[in-house]
Amino acid sequence: MQDADEGAAFEVWWEEHSELDRLVSEFALALNDGGAVEARKSLELLTETFENHFSLEELVYFPIIEALSAENAEKVRAVKLGHGWIRNQLERLAGWLEAGDLVAGREGFETLLDRFRQHEAEEERIVHELTGSKAKDGGQRKGSSPAA
Repeated sequence: MQDADEGAAFEVWWEEHSELDRLVSEFALALNDGGAVEARKSLELLTETFENHFSLEELVYFPIIEALSAENAEKVRAVKLGHGWIRNQLERLAGWLEAGDLVAGREGFETLLDRFRQHEAEEERIVHELTGSKAKDGGQRKGSSPAA
């Protein structure tokens, strides 16, 4: 990949993560300040956006990274496991909210938020290793994940 192409691809990836951060913040507000209905609506949008993002990574970005080396393939497998865990936790959150259990939803969200932050950091580390790219603003994206 040429440097300009790598930079453009990184920018798109970075913007996607910034959008996820924004939606995580919106869900936190809905969960903490709204009711179950508002939280469910926000979670539906968040889940859809996560799924679209994960699909793009898994179908487009990751195969390219995996093809570079066996070491990269191992790193990608670990990230895919993280995607699976996040998907599962989003399903659990949906169940708790459907049942109106905001306490379980808040606790489950705290767990999801911690894991999501770790997951983002790992992905950012891998992208940096592969491209030498650094995040804009010293790693602070617009709308980065909140403390819930």
